[in-house]
Amino acid sequence: MAERGRYEVAVLGAGCVGAAVAYALARRRTAAVILDVAPRDAALPGPAAVAVQAGATADVRLALRSAELLPGLQETVGPFGYLRTGGMAAAITEAEADAGRSRAGDAAGLPLSWLSADEARRREPALSERTAGAVYCPYDGQLHAAALIRRLLAAAGRFGAAVKVDAGYLMVAPQTGGFHIRAGHDELVARKIVLASADILPLVGRPLEVELPLRTVRRRVCVTQRMAPVVRHLVNGIRQAPAGEVVLDPPAVGEDGASQGSAAALVDALRRVATAAVDVLPSLEAARIQHAPLWTYLEPADGRPAVGRLEADLYAAIAGSEKEPVLCPLIGEAVAEMIARNRPLEGLDVWAAERFATATAGVAPDVLVP
Repeated sequence: MAERGRYEVAVLGAGCVGAAVAYALARRRTAAVILDVAPRDAALPGPAAVAVQAGATADVRLALRSAELLPGLQETVGPFGYLRTGGMAAAITEAEADAGRSRAGDAAGLPLSWLSADEARRREPALSERTAGAVYCPYDGQLHAAALIRRLLAAAGRFGAAVKVDAGYLMVAPQTGGFHIRAGHDELVARKIVLASADILPLVGRPLEVELPLRTVRRRVCVTQRMAPVVRHLVNGIRQAPAGEVVLDPPAVGEDGASQGSAAALVDALRRVATAAVDVLPSLEAARIQHAPLWTYLEPADGRPAVGRLEADLYAAIAGSEKEPVLCPLIGEAVAEMIARNRPLEGLDVWAAERFATATAGVAPDVLVP
């Protein structure tokens, strides 16, 4: 147990990754406190995609390792809506089909396969007749990020971790033997810090001299009214919640200025999201969009997570909000092993935070990423 107001580790950021780190530390009986400036249990619009097949081969391998932990995690901490539906990256044009065949052919042992047009439509009858085939991954699916965060924080608390979210502000200052932290009305001391949220870096990065360049991602995501079953799989970022809502989140559609408050820009953004979805799943043409949140978040500038030691007592566990739901079990275990047992997990080199060692401290360029 921690002495009052003193902890071995302070985890800054209570999203999926921060909650997973706090839970993994607490299970190892490491006195931890998790802090955030606001509630972080509604970070994603609708059910979150568990998209294992997205990214380069090295990232797919790590995402697969993490996805394999999700069923056991759900059994341990309680249900958070995890469904392994399988996922398709459907190709409409022959160029997309050629790229898909090449990707599946170069999978090098990964669970990626190319489905012909007939096989893709047999598995997913809602696909357009124009579908030329699809890359299929059995590990893709969805979960409810808010439920996952709540379950992880509750489980961490049962193992003795302290949870202090909705603090309003955070101030962190290095001191001899650790860090002094002000979180709302609380003053704390921690020997080590885990930076588990890119959104918190602008608040604490300068006093900690953190060198981690970030980019801003903006996406318009549409959520429909409840519908009869339309889509079985995760298809091109589109997924249907058990309650019936369909989340339209085609990955190739950028937000392109709709954040400026222009009604015309917003209508155009919604039209492009809906058109891209209907091109793949024509039955969505009758869907009514109930709300369309602008999803804005920060992530490391190269799009990959930043995981590992930054300095002697300072660690990074940062991924974009889109990737956090699937990657949080692996990142949580990795950081907890580094801190509690001084033992890094193998195979995480591509995510090593040290790759940003020469970056400019505290820089967060506003880059639009579709």
